[in-house]
Amino acid sequence: MAGAKKRSEYSGSKPSSQSWLNPKKWMSGLDLDLWSLLMLAKGALTPVLVISIHQSTAVANITVTTGYLATLISVSAQCLLPRAKYLKILFFALLASCMAAALCCLACYTAIKARRSHSTVDGVDTGLGKYDSTASAVSGIWLFVMIWVANGIRAWRHSELQDPMVAFSIFVVVTLTRGGAFQTTSDALEFINRLLKTFLIGYSVATAVSLFVLPMTCRQIVLDDMHTFTKKAQDVSAHFCAYLQNITEKAVLSLGEPSDAIIRVNGDAEAHRTDLVASVKKLHILLDNIQGNMPYVMDEVAFGKLNGNDIQHVARLLRHLLRPLSGLSEFPQLVDELGQQGLIWETNPGHEKAAVLDHTKRAMSSINANLSTVHGLLTDGLRFSMSQLEIGECIDPSHQTSISQQDSGLNLLDEIRRHLEQSRRFGWKDENEITDISYNDKQHPAALYLLSMYAMALEATLALASFAHSKTKDGTMARCRLIYPKHLFSFRFSRFITEASDPKTSSRKARKAHDGSMVINAEHMEPDNAWQRISGHFRIIPRLLGSDLSVFGLRVAVASFSVAIVAYLEDTYEFFIRQRGVWAMIVIVIGMGATSGQSASGFVARIIATIVSLALSFAAWYIVVGHTLGVIVLLFIANIIEYYFYVKKPQYFKPSVIALVTLNVIIGYELQVKKLGMERAESGGQPYYPIYLFGPY
Repeated sequence: MAGAKKRSEYSGSKPSSQSWLNPKKWMSGLDLDLWSLLMLAKGALTPVLVISIHQSTAVANITVTTGYLATLISVSAQCLLPRAKYLKILFFALLASCMAAALCCLACYTAIKARRSHSTVDGVDTGLGKYDSTASAVSGIWLFVMIWVANGIRAWRHSELQDPMVAFSIFVVVTLTRGGAFQTTSDALEFINRLLKTFLIGYSVATAVSLFVLPMTCRQIVLDDMHTFTKKAQDVSAHFCAYLQNITEKAVLSLGEPSDAIIRVNGDAEAHRTDLVASVKKLHILLDNIQGNMPYVMDEVAFGKLNGNDIQHVARLLRHLLRPLSGLSEFPQLVDELGQQGLIWETNPGHEKAAVLDHTKRAMSSINANLSTVHGLLTDGLRFSMSQLEIGECIDPSHQTSISQQDSGLNLLDEIRRHLEQSRRFGWKDENEITDISYNDKQHPAALYLLSMYAMALEATLALASFAHSKTKDGTMARCRLIYPKHLFSFRFSRFITEASDPKTSSRKARKAHDGSMVINAEHMEPDNAWQRISGHFRIIPRLLGSDLSVFGLRVAVASFSVAIVAYLEDTYEFFIRQRGVWAMIVIVIGMGATSGQSASGFVARIIATIVSLALSFAAWYIVVGHTLGVIVLLFIANIIEYYFYVKKPQYFKPSVIALVTLNVIIGYELQVKKLGMERAESGGQPYYPIYLFGPY
């Protein structure tokens, strides 16, 4: 309790008023380092560059009233992604944008043909173009179907097709909500051409920033995560040793009845336990990131020493190391459960229990001393492995222990096995007789569990060190070389196509079940001719329409069309255009996910993100009274603030994207109007609103 009191007194002391004026203090509090700050600046640079180049008359004449959409595309392009991942997503994004432009040309052509075939007497001039119900109906059907299909594809490969399909949907939404007002094909093609150029400007700026400003490779990110993983693994072992030492030295294990079980652990032990759980959680996050980036590492062209297979093997060994470390984080819970069965923490045990308690405490002290030795070997082994593979900073040669030798590593495992044999005797009265009445028997599973976890950790460390040593011996680490994948362009669609067109699922042909028995499709007879075999493949259509992918696409289409319907009615069409209803549809497309609507916290986060962006846009505009140069500088700072959540809080990814889009669109639109002039800015049918009105819209 004294330790807890001292800890609370220390934590309760007030820092000096000058502490947060020190950059190191607030950077540590925000979990920022120099590289993180540079990444925030890199992300903020992209929309600021897009807005800046639109202050040029030549660029402004290309995009005219759609220029502010380029900032949206530059943000959604995600220039902070590593090179291989960004280029792959960029390829699909460009393909999706061009496909959207082509399909919108077809949709507008059919709408204009429908307008001409329909009687023009019923056409109503809304001031934005003569409204026609038939053309609006055709445009609405195209809009619904295209959003449905696009978002179904988006759910199919979410990590790669999320941004391309969002760009596709935005292009379709912006174009086809005006589809009922285009009078001629040339008007429609001119608008689509201008919108496509706007998208390409956004992608081009994002690509330049991604590839030339602090460029990153997937292997660089994976290797950094691996180095961080080994450091966190050392922290896990250190926190656990500190926890075990604390409960061994500052508490006495005693016996009691299960009904009297009370666990009293001091504050230091609880603090180490909290740090232990947090470190293991960080290990899981790092390993997830490593596994997520590994396919791109395998497909990436780079100049280095380790190839993709080597890095993948290291990742596999680190996954083996994570298993015992995760097991160590569960040991405090095991201690709690034993305490609830009668193992009580006491500071003044009775004399009748002294002999048993003394034996127990000596046993725990022995385990603690042995595990401290094992912790040192684990730490040195991980450091040696990272040094041999040149991952992270190089360590001092004096820290390279004998774990690099295979025989010494085996000796370490033999030592752990001796610890396990010793732990089996802790609950015995002597070496040949079991104590029936001692609660110490309950400590055997805990001791064996603990020592076996460390044995597994040392075995994983030995495997990693042996692999690192082998890479040094075979000359892999001697020089750098050009590393390229066997297949530069590997699109992983074959599995889906194979499953969709598998003849075993579309005929009565016998197939093997999981238990090896033969199963015959009783719903369909075996095809007898070519037509029956071809028509069997049509069964994929109802399968796709009833799949989860189709359901998600339908959800997005219904949500979007519930707003878009306003654009296709005669009485509300003008209201939709003037009040910028298209922005509600864009937010729906960006914000919807597989779990949208299932979490109130996500909804609240989006609202808060929008409010914060509105406040930052007002600050960036009014502090400098709308002067262009000052607004751009303050916009850069505001983007850095919002990119903090994008970079450091990935759980708020979608709210942060919505916040960035809101901020940059508000400022981009106001500067666009200032550049083009009021008359030209309103030529698209949308009246100008000052920032204090446009922001809330």
